[in-house]
Amino acid sequence: MLGTHHTKAMLLFYSDNTMQIVIHTANMIERDWRNKTQAVFKTGRLSKKPQPTPLATCAFERDLLDYLQNYKNHSEITNRISQYDFTRVRGVLIGSVPGKFSGPNKNKWGHLRLRAVLRQQVELSKECTHGSKIICQISSVGSLGKDSQDWLRGEFEASLNTHRNSNYMSSNKADLCVIYPTAENVRTSYDGWSMGGSLPFRTTSYNKQAHYFNPLLHSWQAVKSGRERAMPHIKTFARVTSRDDGDYLSWFLLTSANLSKPAWGEMKGTEFSIQSYELGVLIFPGLFEDLNESEEESLQVFMMNTTLDDPYPEPRCLELESTSVNTGKEAGVESGGPQHGVGVVTVRLPYDLPLKR
Repeated sequence: MLGTHHTKAMLLFYSDNTMQIVIHTANMIERDWRNKTQAVFKTGRLSKKPQPTPLATCAFERDLLDYLQNYKNHSEITNRISQYDFTRVRGVLIGSVPGKFSGPNKNKWGHLRLRAVLRQQVELSKECTHGSKIICQISSVGSLGKDSQDWLRGEFEASLNTHRNSNYMSSNKADLCVIYPTAENVRTSYDGWSMGGSLPFRTTSYNKQAHYFNPLLHSWQAVKSGRERAMPHIKTFARVTSRDDGDYLSWFLLTSANLSKPAWGEMKGTEFSIQSYELGVLIFPGLFEDLNESEEESLQVFMMNTTLDDPYPEPRCLELESTSVNTGKEAGVESGGPQHGVGVVTVRLPYDLPLKR
């Protein structure tokens, strides 16, 4: 989509004076919720702050207010939201708003926002340093340029490969992969050929970029999750490292943004240009490492895929609110020494691994 309001989100206010933020991937049409693979992020019920304050009390609240302030006539809703406590929300907002940005404002939106967060906050574990894949799973592809370095393998991939403990040109660069449904996926889907209307990818765009885009493409496979025929309207981006003991995620982003320059932004000279409204939530292990309140115990957290071999699972959404941290303690080196915990944050990927070209 070119220059659209593409965000899918709800601000819910309840009669008990709580509120909830819901960020999702489905449009408000029946077949989006019935026949397609979608996902939902929920903050849980948020209570009001003990004392009103005009200043944001945490990063999630600040980023949400920054995003909403790019709408006209936002004062009533932003003033209402600022009454609530967001400090327990585990997630980082990654948004896009239309405009041209320069200086520090370039890092507030789009893929440069994602790059800034990954550089400042996401440190790769030893398990995820080598042999990783960055998996872009989307439902629409835009015009990305005639040459791979025009945007996709240039500025966008540079953002996706950023992290705290290495630079982009190091040997830690992950392989870029794209998951997009094939014609056979669409033909055998619940909606049949009409599903193609929800998977826009213009022939003119494809023909220009096929020479570098085809080697990145992987088909939609979701047998394990029971969603093989439920075509993906969900959009996810993740850094995944597959090992003998499981699939580790360095980070996972659920978003409304597809693979396009209007959604993610592009550099034009010294300015960063974005055309669409988008909103997503990024999670990574470091967000959960302070869940253990004991001062005598340190907690190391891993994030792992938990898609099971179950072709007919109970219906459920990918609800990051219910993400659990399972902690196992290991004894200190000396009696009475510090305790070390290992936590596992479980995320159910919507597609099967390993990928299929």
